[in-house]
This record gives sequence, structure tokens and C-alpha cells, in this order.
Amino acid sequence: PIGLRKVISPANRMAMILGDMCASFSLSAIGNAILIVYLKYILKLEFGAGFLPIYLVALIGSLLATCIGMLVGFLPKLGEGAKLGINISFTLFSSFLSGLMASGIKQSIERTCPIINRINPASLISDALYALNIYDTYEKYTRCLIIMLAMSAVFVFASLMIARRETYDSI
Repeated sequence: PIGLRKVISPANRMAMILGDMCASFSLSAIGNAILIVYLKYILKLEFGAGFLPIYLVALIGSLLATCIGMLVGFLPKLGEGAKLGINISFTLFSSFLSGLMASGIKQSIERTCPIINRINPASLISDALYALNIYDTYEKYTRCLIIMLAMSAVFVFASLMIARRETYDSI
């Protein structure tokens, strides 16, 4: 129903899609800021890094999550439940592969197929946060952020290409 209304709207379709994405990302950014402030300054948890580097990881991670959700949302011929299931399954599988559910998984993947750790969103976020606390340089931190930004751009482009081809037969 929302798609039908947007198709007959006189506004530019791509502008509406990007506007929806920006609104979703903005809400996520505000939520992340509140969470980090709460954890760091109210609960006084020490992260080992300042607010801005941690918030930057959260921002870019939120952008990547928004772009993945947008791509899944534009998959044709799937119901809302199926799309929700894909998003939840992807998040859980990504977290599992990054070692957030079981120790040793990430190290065994690094030995057998390290490319998985380089494109896994959960691994990139956790690696960026680890890099802030462990390494003296920002090289690995910056690499993780750049990969996440590149993946976000690819997902937005793919979403826009899918959305461009989406049509409705009857209104």
C-alpha cells in the first residue's frame, strides 16, 4: 500500500527513497548517541577511547545496517515477514561468524577464509572497536570504517537499481 501511494506521488522516486533512508539513519544516529552517552557518562563504563571515535563506529555501523535493511526491503516478491526473517537471520549469522556468540569462530574463519571477516558487518564493527582499544595506530580502525562505507554505497546503489525496475500494474 505504501509503495502504491509513492508510485502515484508527483515527487521524485529516488529522492523519496533516499529521504526515507536519511530519516531512518537519523533516528538511529540519535539513538546511538543517547546509548553511548548513557553507557559512558551515566554508567561510567570505560571504553578506552573517546566519545567521537566510538560514535563514528556506531554511525557508520548504523548506516550500513540501514543500507542492508533497505536492500532487503526492495527484494521483489517477498512478504514483510520474509523480509524481516532475512534481516534477523542475516544479523544473527553475521554475529555468529564474528565470534560474538561463540569464541574461536572468528579465528578459525580467519585461518580458512579471511575474506569473510573483511566483509562481515559484525566483524568490521567489532574489529573497529577492538582496534580503538588495542592498537596504537588508527590503521585497522580506518580500514574497517572505509570498508563499511564502501559496502553501504554498494547496497544503496543496488537498492536504487532494484527500486528503479519496480512497477505496479494497477493502482
